[in-house]
Amino acid sequence: MSVAHLSLPHIALVLAPQATVRPNSVPSPKKIKKIGSEISSLTLKESRILADYVQDKFGVSILFSATAAAADVFPPPLEDGGDVTATVDEQTKFDVVINGVASSLRIPVIKAIRAMTCLPVMEAEEFIEDLPKTFKEGVTKDEAEEAKRQLEEAGATVSSV
Repeated sequence: MSVAHLSLPHIALVLAPQATVRPNSVPSPKKIKKIGSEISSLTLKESRILADYVQDKFGVSILFSATAAAADVFPPPLEDGGDVTATVDEQTKFDVVINGVASSLRIPVIKAIRAMTCLPVMEAEEFIEDLPKTFKEGVTKDEAEEAKRQLEEAGATVSSV
């Protein structure tokens, strides 16, 4: 049984693999042993991609034991020199939410809404009732920023989430 060592400045962490045989366990077929062997040889980056794939494909979350916990505390650089957290946490879809409109600025905001959506006047007026409301959903960062800019110029209080 091998023990993996992870050394970082001022910190040493020893990770021992879990025992492969458990009491009362079912013998594993060759196919399962082969898949397990392939999974155990994955890099951290590949492990994270596999976890995301399994989550998307089957709706199941794979939790990696101490290796993942250590990676969250001490993320290693990616093979291309990038940062793990930068690639995982980057948001790609945004919602534009109109939080409020001053009564004196309703007309310019209605005009801005109509220009961006082609809604009739009555529907645009009804839209700014009972705020906050999501104006655009699942748009790119550029689209969200542009919509936010136009609505704020018209006088609306807007957030992008």
